[in-house]
Amino acid sequence: MIKVSSKRDYYKVLGVSKNASEKEIKRAFRKKARKYHPDVNPNDPSAEEKFKEINEAYEVLRNSETRKQYDKFGHDFKRYKNVPPGWKPGGATTGGGPGFRYTYTTSGPGGGQVNFEDLFGKSKGGFGGIGDIFGDLFGDVFNVKSGRAGAKRRAPPRSGDDLKYPLNISFEESYRGTTSNLRFKNPGTGEMKTIKLRVPAGIKSGKKLRIAGEGMPGKRGGGPGDLYVEVNVKPHRLFTRDGNNLVGKAQIKYSQAVLGAKVPVPSLDGRIRLTIPPSTPNGKKFRIPNKGFKVINSNQRGNLIIEVNIEVPKNLNSEQKQVVKRLADLGL
Repeated sequence: MIKVSSKRDYYKVLGVSKNASEKEIKRAFRKKARKYHPDVNPNDPSAEEKFKEINEAYEVLRNSETRKQYDKFGHDFKRYKNVPPGWKPGGATTGGGPGFRYTYTTSGPGGGQVNFEDLFGKSKGGFGGIGDIFGDLFGDVFNVKSGRAGAKRRAPPRSGDDLKYPLNISFEESYRGTTSNLRFKNPGTGEMKTIKLRVPAGIKSGKKLRIAGEGMPGKRGGGPGDLYVEVNVKPHRLFTRDGNNLVGKAQIKYSQAVLGAKVPVPSLDGRIRLTIPPSTPNGKKFRIPNKGFKVINSNQRGNLIIEVNIEVPKNLNSEQKQVVKRLADLGL
């Protein structure tokens, strides 16, 4: 009976052709290893298996002798030839300190040491990061020795997750700015906290304010995450916002539109007087400078935009109707 291996083709695992050069194989391994490293995919259980599969494929294809045997016999090549059994854990080169390098040793023909820094690049502090594959993968279980005999590569510190907090404020508060007391329960510690938050004038709906260090606690000595407060601005019955401009409407009488007048119009700072020139059409928009929203982190403000609507009179008395008829007779 012929036993068919369930393993995937090593060339397909690395995503290279069977004619790939050593450089192409090495480049493909680096790319795949970075993508599926367990530290990069903490929430994906399948990443570790893919990572092991990638390393297994590279162990065979990086060595010209084992690659020849694999090309000839497939996954069962070890049964037919006395080929190297694969990489076995070896020590790091001596020297300690920021400059020492982790290696992984192979045995058999063509065996030697492969430096992980050559594959993944040097990390800050001389070791750690994605380059220390087996230390990151197995944590304290895998004993990676450095200049100090028996020293263990521990899993690196990890920052805590960020938290989100919704905050509803009024339209006026977004215009003037406000101070809000946030009271919430930290899901990590169970502690009830109250934080005073200054909301700047001019803030827009959907803007997030960051409070550093108020998120979930870190792991293995890592710092806490941050708290992000997402602001939601309630709508106003009279005004809307367009960029940093405050937009509103005002009713004027027919006589004011025809003859011109000075009329009071609303703003968020109280009523102001607007000059209506003669023969103003319905829907005309007037711009009042520096009466809009404050531009955050600057001394500038938007404008107040007022659209005037000519009011159509209702319930006219007989005298008023006579006047309107007279205007109609005059062609107005």
